[in-house]
Amino acid sequence: MALVDHSRTRVSAQTFSPDDVIAALAVRFARWREYRRTLAELQALDDRTLADFGWSRAGLPAVAREAVGR
Repeated sequence: MALVDHSRTRVSAQTFSPDDVIAALAVRFARWREYRRTLAELQALDDRTLADFGWSRAGLPAVAREAVGR
């Protein structure tokens, strides 16, 4: 026989002011720009340099995400 819990946990609705939303978007945009800049710099490296680091071109997006903490 199994015990089934039908209770529901209520999550309080959190309200955000327009300033909070704008600030969050600004932070997200700044992280995206840093990611794009990092990825562009990595893509500019030649294949030999990438091989020295043990990276392939296909893995560069993941390396860039890790570098900027995404």
